Amino acid sequence: PTPSPSNDTDANTTGTPDNPISISDFEFSFDGLAQFSDLITSNFDNKQNRQFISKFQSVVQNTCSSNSDPNLEECSVIVQSVNGQPVANSANARGRHLLPRNLQSFSMSLEYEIVIQATCDQPDCSDANDIATRLYNRVTTDLRQGTDDGTVIHQLQAPPIPIKPLLDRASVTEEFSIFDSSDLASLSIWYPDWSGQSETCKNDGMAPLYMKRSGQFFENSLDECCERFYKDGYTECVGDAGDAGTLLDGFRPNWGNDESKCLNTPETLPGNVRSDPTSWLYPDVESCCERYYNWEFSECVVASGGMLPPPPQTWYVDWVLEKCVKDCDDSSDAQCGGFAHFWDETYSSAAQCCSEQLDHVDRNECTL
Repeated sequence: PTPSPSNDTDANTTGTPDNPISISDFEFSFDGLAQFSDLITSNFDNKQNRQFISKFQSVVQNTCSSNSDPNLEECSVIVQSVNGQPVANSANARGRHLLPRNLQSFSMSLEYEIVIQATCDQPDCSDANDIATRLYNRVTTDLRQGTDDGTVIHQLQAPPIPIKPLLDRASVTEEFSIFDSSDLASLSIWYPDWSGQSETCKNDGMAPLYMKRSGQFFENSLDECCERFYKDGYTECVGDAGDAGTLLDGFRPNWGNDESKCLNTPETLPGNVRSDPTSWLYPDVESCCERYYNWEFSECVVASGGMLPPPPQTWYVDWVLEKCVKDCDDSSDAQCGGFAHFWDETYSSAAQCCSEQLDHVDRNECTL
């Protein structure tokens, strides 16, 4: 797993001995392998393959996100390979087929990554390991149960994507990588950032080698670390801006909120951002959205107050409506279907979209 600490928008930024600044969010990931057998097809082409991958990602992501654990914030799923072939290098390649053609029955394996963002209950995030382990167990249990009782197959067969015949006799098994929580342990170990001269303590796992070898420079909380190593500058160390100097300007992710958005709030920067601004802050909305919300870049730029340059008009399929719609968000244009997701195949014209994706729909009924 790769932890990625952050702060909620409304997190307390003024520390006290009883309530030190916290790293309230973290991220971890693990790999999954779904093995399908007894799939039936006569001519399963690239278009259907892309539809299948997109639907599979949605099913796994919905299963993960529906878990009621109060510390679960967000799940994302990325299919990395199909039958050993990287999706990024093959799913969009015209004429290259990942699956066999003209066969009655075949097997398929999907390798994917699940990335989970979660919140800590303890101010110093010392419970990150326990929370991540619990979430891993709950999510993998839900996914295994879904494969065992047929829920995954049933959801994959649901319209509007026309791949139901492929799965009529199919079965699926799930395997998951073992969860390694060693990286998360560093979230509860604080050390003085003397080399970075930030006048505070960090818990990013990047302590100098001499500190790691001696083991004499670590504390279990920000409060304890600041009390020991920055007694004269305790208030600044734990996060009280006070007379901390020039405000740091830049855009940061709005984690802990459902909206994909970057914020520029120098007066209320979270403690971890203030102590390491070069790792977290970006000079403009666009670069911040590209770094932290690349799967919803356009939505992030607009929500953050930025301006999108007029893009070339493209079209994609709204599978709920089973129509080709414009990749735009303009209420005055009846053909706009909202911004396309990163997994949506886009086309330069409605005619191309209809012929490539909805050739079974009458041309006059293909668009809004």
